[in-house]
Amino acid sequence: LWYYMNAQQWPSMTIVGSSNYGYRSTERDLEAQAILITTNGVLRKAIHEELQHLRENTTTVTSETFQQVDRKVPYLVLIAIKFVKTMF
Repeated sequence: LWYYMNAQQWPSMTIVGSSNYGYRSTERDLEAQAILITTNGVLRKAIHEELQHLRENTTTVTSETFQQVDRKVPYLVLIAIKFVKTMF
């Protein structure tokens, strides 16, 4: 998460750490996050540039993405998940 206050050029806040909110992370694992708020221009610019690099290597996910054959979860996997999801 990056927050650009009042449409500024560089973000003044970011959250660093795990963005995993699945079952295991909320029930079994210890997940950590830190909120970084800064007025340091050099750091804000570096955070902005990191975000730009991330965006260069991404694609938009739509509902059609999950209809693709390689995105379908096999039925046996769905059944197995019900039995093992709390074991690990």
